[in-house]
Amino acid sequence: MQISDNDMKTAIADADRIMAFVLQRLQLTEEIAQKDDEQKEQQENAAGQQLT
Repeated sequence: MQISDNDMKTAIADADRIMAFVLQRLQLTEEIAQKDDEQKEQQENAAGQQLT
């Protein structure tokens, strides 16, 4: 089976776009998880202050 240079270039460009999208989604997921952790910590601190 022959794959033309043009098809190969298109496939590589598509793969690059997909990887960029996946990395962007991972970064957003990490940021959301970090914010969730910070909010949880703040809530725990607030709850601890109410007890004292």
